[in-house]
Amino acid sequence: MPSKSWVLSAALLNAFPLVAGHGYVREVTLGTTSWPGYNPFFDSWWQPPPERIIRKVPGIGPLLTYMARAPYDITKWNPGTEAVWFKVAHSGKSDDGKWAAPEMFGNHNGTYTFRIPKNILPGQYLIRHEWWVVRTLPDKYPGVQIYPVCVQIEVTGSGTAFPTSFVSFPGEYKPETPGMIFDVWNGKPYPLPGPEV
Repeated sequence: MPSKSWVLSAALLNAFPLVAGHGYVREVTLGTTSWPGYNPFFDSWWQPPPERIIRKVPGIGPLLTYMARAPYDITKWNPGTEAVWFKVAHSGKSDDGKWAAPEMFGNHNGTYTFRIPKNILPGQYLIRHEWWVVRTLPDKYPGVQIYPVCVQIEVTGSGTAFPTSFVSFPGEYKPETPGMIFDVWNGKPYPLPGPEV
């Protein structure tokens, strides 16, 4: 299972009259099996659902993915502020100035793909995917909007690999973290936040 790719389909929703933007994961796919994510178009307490006006407006920013291994039953585990997360993927600003989030929406049909590390220790894991919008306030903290979503998985196999460096959420990102405050129009390289993959 670790060698298969996870695909996260993300979309952007601007709801009217609330006029608020939200990032969400529409679907999670492993191989040929898909599971639905949260559906912001349906509020179970509103019957019938209201009509909504939407349009995709991808925010400029990076995509980051972390994993954390549950030490026991994942349905009863809460990582809290423990340093248990390790980064497995990230994509920011390419050398030709293209940002990961708009590229995902424009050229990849809203699909983000990453690979679970090979030979990883079996067990129950949380995957934390983050979509950042960095153009909000380019000159003061917090200069970004972070849209995280978590997915529970179970990794099987006989792998023995496991990282030795971990971060915590909350706690990893601080005002001085590179990438938290960044002017997207300055033409400079973007410093990806968080640890290395």
